[in-house]
Amino acid sequence: MRLFPIFLAASVLTAVISATLFPVGLLAYAGNPENLPLLAANVVLLAAIVLLWRLRSRGEGPYRSP
Repeated sequence: MRLFPIFLAASVLTAVISATLFPVGLLAYAGNPENLPLLAANVVLLAAIVLLWRLRSRGEGPYRSP
């Protein structure tokens, strides 16, 4: 029963660490010209995630809340 609050705290901590390391990861891709296609793919995926999130928050598109 006490494991769920620990799970929630670990999830929040993991999300904060991931968000903190995200810009460093993008710079690591940009530092090596061989990784530019991977950088482009990650930027496209990030843009798709943001677009779908915005559509859902406005109540439009196929992923709107019921």
